[in-house]
Amino acid sequence: EQVAIADAARAPLAEHATYGPYFRMLKVGVPLAVVETKVVSAGLDPSKLRLDPTAPDPAAAWVPLAEDPVYI
Repeated sequence: EQVAIADAARAPLAEHATYGPYFRMLKVGVPLAVVETKVVSAGLDPSKLRLDPTAPDPAAAWVPLAEDPVYI
């Protein structure tokens, strides 16, 4: 289960469970201002929409299992 969480943290933002739908909206041509309004209304951080959608979420906490205190 921990490995699945780590893999999810490294997934690209465009595939992120929370932000993925908003990146899809941008991809099909919905204006950024409209998508940002939806993100804010959902209580999320609109600045993530300006990040590279192919990169992982920089705010995601990811620790290699070898360094995780639970597994040491």
